[in-house]
Amino acid sequence: MHDYDKNGDEFLQIDLNNTLKKIIPDNTSQGQYNYPGKKHYQAVEAWPDADSYLPGGDRNALLNCDAHLKATLIGSSQIFDVDSGTLGVGVTGYIYFVDFDRTRPRTRKCKIIIIGDC
Repeated sequence: MHDYDKNGDEFLQIDLNNTLKKIIPDNTSQGQYNYPGKKHYQAVEAWPDADSYLPGGDRNALLNCDAHLKATLIGSSQIFDVDSGTLGVGVTGYIYFVDFDRTRPRTRKCKIIIIGDC
């Protein structure tokens, strides 16, 4: 990338974020989307670690339908070619790890599987 905004965000990433928000607006209020429904809240509240999903009992922490929908469009995995130690994404290509779920902090892991000769 060559172009960045004042926050250091790449223009292409900004355009992707803006386009996805037009297609799937951020889930900001209960009832905006069908998910999460009453039974889902009840199930989560019954989990032994419910406070990690509902900090302080705040049901707004589950308002993440938009994240699930965006992830469905984008996908959850990708295959990349590596030839002679070079990642096959082209001269200006990059790999982004995207987590659309913005309702509560959490730790994420990225799993890399190598298939073939090393």
